[in-house]
Amino acid sequence: MAGKLNVPANRYGTQITVPYAEYISNRSWVGHGSAAHGPGMILAHTYQTPWPNRFNHIKDALGWSLRNGNRMHRKLPWQHPHKSSLRATRLVGFEGVHFTGHSGNPVSGDNTDYDIARLTYSFEQLPYKLREDGEIGGEWQRYVINRQKPHSEFLSREGFEWRYVEGPFNGNVFPGRGGVPVTRKRLHWVWVQVPAAYLLDANGDAANLDAGLNKINSQPFAGYPAQTLLFEDYDLEPRMDPTDADQAAADGDVAATFDVILHITYFNPKQGGANAGWNNDPGLDWNWYLTHAFTPGNPPVDSGNPKFQTYAFALLFAAV
Repeated sequence: MAGKLNVPANRYGTQITVPYAEYISNRSWVGHGSAAHGPGMILAHTYQTPWPNRFNHIKDALGWSLRNGNRMHRKLPWQHPHKSSLRATRLVGFEGVHFTGHSGNPVSGDNTDYDIARLTYSFEQLPYKLREDGEIGGEWQRYVINRQKPHSEFLSREGFEWRYVEGPFNGNVFPGRGGVPVTRKRLHWVWVQVPAAYLLDANGDAANLDAGLNKINSQPFAGYPAQTLLFEDYDLEPRMDPTDADQAAADGDVAATFDVILHITYFNPKQGGANAGWNNDPGLDWNWYLTHAFTPGNPPVDSGNPKFQTYAFALLFAAV
């Protein structure tokens, strides 16, 4: 049976680099798989590969991420051969076929060997963009889940006069507060499957993220105008990862991987001057204008400092 396995040319693409074939039952002469529908389509398919190639097949199918110099190198998860929108997300079945003996310790027989490895993968639609290394200008353009939550409030000011314009009090005047609604949008960007070697420095700190805290974007970023994004905080979530366990970290330990959750708030009120975003304050006309901190004196001295300093947000997604 092993001799019947091959690397199909231009059939399933070049994702799998070792010989394999779809599993066809001798009893029914049909392929083995299953399908499920919930939030999205999930397909499971079974393949066979020579036993010595089993772990390479798994690595090729599930993909992996690692640091390569100052870049991220990602091998994308396997695209389903018949449903291009689905990708291999997990190994759900593993069995050896045709026992051939034991290898390793001849006394205890630590390793059991087979002719064939039969592997079943689950294929699902991923909630983020997949791009090859050469298709992006920065890591924020792939493997990022974009979650948004707008929040509105009413900005008010004393010294306004209100007048009834209908009803029994029509024409009566009373003092009150005037204002306008202001909206901010909370962005939760989940940057998926980031190797610790790319993210953390020698002290174990996410130095590029720390340097950007409480700062706004110096240039337009991810479709948002300059100075309208405020990076407030982040979470690092350790994750189970298909990354090859043999790809050890610098200290010889198994490589760690994180999902990075960046909490950013977008704010771009009605612009009255040349500047947009967070360093503006409302004028008497309810347009927003750039303001600086002034040092008390006679006359007061312009410090030249706005409320927030700027940061190159591309560095949030760069290697330390």
